[in-house]
Amino acid sequence: PPSRSAQHMKKAEKLMELGLYSEALPHVLFVSQKHIDNEVNGAAWEKTLSCYINMKRYNEALATLDTITLQTVSISL
Repeated sequence: PPSRSAQHMKKAEKLMELGLYSEALPHVLFVSQKHIDNEVNGAAWEKTLSCYINMKRYNEALATLDTITLQTVSISL
């Protein structure tokens, strides 16, 4: 069976396609907090960023960018 994180990502993608970014956000945040692997986490953070931008929550978008940058740096070290 697909993991809970995979289910959350699928649900988030469907909601985002419908333009329901505030509904999608909890799903991508759930996945981004789980630290499954770099690829899944990267995708979750990317979707988080997209949700915040589409919701015009720019401060959170900037904070998310900082998080992504920090994670990318620590991964490449």
